[in-house]
Amino acid sequence: MTPRKGIADVHLTEVRSLLSLQKLVEDLVPEQDGPNQSELDPEIQQQYRKELREKLKRMPPKEVAYILESLDPNERLVVWDEVKEGADPILALLSDDVLEELIDDSHYRNEKNDDHCFRTA
Repeated sequence: MTPRKGIADVHLTEVRSLLSLQKLVEDLVPEQDGPNQSELDPEIQQQYRKELREKLKRMPPKEVAYILESLDPNERLVVWDEVKEGADPILALLSDDVLEELIDDSHYRNEKNDDHCFRTA
Protein backbone atom coordinates (compact mmCIF):
# COMPACT_ATOMS: atom_id res chain seq x y z
CA MET A 1 0.00 0.00 0.00
CA THR A 2 1.44 3.36 -1.00
CA PRO A 3 1.39 6.23 1.54
CA ARG A 4 -1.08 8.20 -0.59
CA LYS A 5 -3.45 5.22 -0.80
CA GLY A 6 -3.22 4.85 2.99
CA ILE A 7 -4.18 8.48 3.49
CA ALA A 8 -7.06 8.13 1.04
CA ASP A 9 -8.34 5.13 3.01
CA VAL A 10 -8.15 7.13 6.24
CA HIS A 11 -10.09 9.95 4.59
CA LEU A 12 -12.65 7.44 3.29
CA THR A 13 -13.15 6.14 6.83
CA GLU A 14 -13.56 9.69 8.14
CA VAL A 15 -16.10 10.54 5.42
CA ARG A 16 -18.07 7.38 6.15
CA SER A 17 -18.08 8.25 9.86
CA LEU A 18 -19.39 11.75 9.16
CA LEU A 19 -22.08 10.37 6.86
CA SER A 20 -23.13 7.86 9.52
CA LEU A 21 -23.29 10.53 12.20
CA GLN A 22 -25.30 12.82 9.94
CA LYS A 23 -27.74 10.00 9.16
CA LEU A 24 -28.08 9.17 12.86
CA VAL A 25 -28.84 12.80 13.73
CA GLU A 26 -31.37 13.07 10.88
CA ASP A 27 -33.08 9.91 12.11
CA LEU A 28 -33.14 11.01 15.76
CA VAL A 29 -33.98 14.72 15.55
CA PRO A 30 -37.56 14.33 14.27
CA GLU A 31 -38.28 12.13 17.30
CA GLN A 32 -37.31 14.94 19.67
CA ASP A 33 -40.14 17.03 21.02
CA GLY A 34 -39.95 20.29 22.87
CA PRO A 35 -40.29 24.05 22.61
CA ASN A 36 -36.74 24.59 21.28
CA GLN A 37 -36.78 21.78 18.71
CA SER A 38 -37.26 24.03 15.67
CA GLU A 39 -34.36 26.25 16.75
CA LEU A 40 -31.93 23.34 17.12
CA ASP A 41 -32.83 21.15 14.16
CA PRO A 42 -31.10 23.03 11.32
CA GLU A 43 -27.93 23.56 13.33
CA ILE A 44 -27.69 19.96 14.47
CA GLN A 45 -28.57 18.54 11.09
CA GLN A 46 -26.01 20.69 9.27
CA GLN A 47 -23.12 20.21 11.71
CA TYR A 48 -21.77 17.04 10.11
CA ARG A 49 -22.54 18.21 6.57
CA LYS A 50 -20.42 21.33 7.18
CA GLU A 51 -17.58 19.25 8.60
CA LEU A 52 -17.81 16.92 5.60
CA ARG A 53 -17.73 19.85 3.17
CA GLU A 54 -14.66 21.34 4.84
CA LYS A 55 -12.84 18.00 4.88
CA LEU A 56 -13.55 17.40 1.19
CA LYS A 57 -12.33 20.88 0.22
CA ARG A 58 -8.93 20.10 1.75
CA MET A 59 -8.51 16.87 -0.23
CA PRO A 60 -6.92 16.62 -3.66
CA PRO A 61 -9.28 15.67 -6.51
CA LYS A 62 -7.75 12.19 -6.75
CA GLU A 63 -8.74 11.39 -3.16
CA VAL A 64 -12.25 12.77 -3.59
CA ALA A 65 -12.67 10.65 -6.72
CA TYR A 66 -11.44 7.59 -4.79
CA ILE A 67 -13.97 8.30 -2.04
CA LEU A 68 -16.82 8.75 -4.52
CA GLU A 69 -15.89 5.46 -6.19
CA SER A 70 -15.80 3.66 -2.82
CA LEU A 71 -19.11 4.81 -1.37
CA ASP A 72 -22.50 3.23 -1.88
CA PRO A 73 -24.82 5.17 -4.23
CA ASN A 74 -26.76 7.03 -1.52
CA GLU A 75 -23.62 8.13 0.32
CA ARG A 76 -22.01 9.02 -3.00
CA LEU A 77 -24.81 11.47 -3.77
CA VAL A 78 -24.39 13.22 -0.41
CA VAL A 79 -20.67 13.64 -1.03
CA TRP A 80 -21.30 14.68 -4.64
CA ASP A 81 -23.63 17.45 -3.45
CA GLU A 82 -20.74 18.85 -1.45
CA VAL A 83 -18.12 18.79 -4.23
CA LYS A 84 -20.02 19.18 -7.50
CA GLU A 85 -19.29 22.89 -7.88
CA GLY A 86 -15.91 23.11 -9.53
CA ALA A 87 -15.68 19.32 -9.77
CA ASP A 88 -14.17 19.08 -13.27
CA PRO A 89 -10.84 17.70 -11.97
CA ILE A 90 -12.75 15.08 -9.96
CA LEU A 91 -15.02 14.12 -12.87
CA ALA A 92 -11.99 13.41 -15.04
CA LEU A 93 -10.85 10.75 -12.55
CA LEU A 94 -14.12 8.87 -12.08
CA SER A 95 -15.02 5.59 -13.73
CA ASP A 96 -17.62 5.75 -16.47
CA ASP A 97 -20.20 3.94 -14.31
CA VAL A 98 -19.91 6.36 -11.41
CA LEU A 99 -19.79 9.34 -13.73
CA GLU A 100 -22.94 8.17 -15.50
CA GLU A 101 -24.69 7.62 -12.16
CA LEU A 102 -23.87 11.14 -10.98
CA ILE A 103 -24.93 12.70 -14.29
CA ASP A 104 -28.17 10.70 -14.33
CA ASP A 105 -28.96 11.76 -10.77
CA SER A 106 -28.25 15.41 -11.54
CA HIS A 107 -30.46 15.20 -14.62
CA TYR A 108 -33.23 13.54 -12.59
CA ARG A 109 -33.03 16.24 -9.92
CA ASN A 110 -33.16 18.99 -12.53
CA GLU A 111 -36.20 17.39 -14.18
CA LYS A 112 -37.97 17.22 -10.82
CA ASN A 113 -37.17 20.86 -10.13
CA ASP A 114 -38.25 21.95 -13.63
CA ASP A 115 -41.47 19.96 -13.35
CA HIS A 116 -42.17 21.55 -9.99
CA CYS A 117 -41.58 25.01 -11.41
CA PHE A 118 -44.03 24.39 -14.25
CA ARG A 119 -46.71 23.08 -11.92
CA THR A 120 -46.54 26.09 -9.62
CA ALA A 121 -46.43 28.67 -12.37
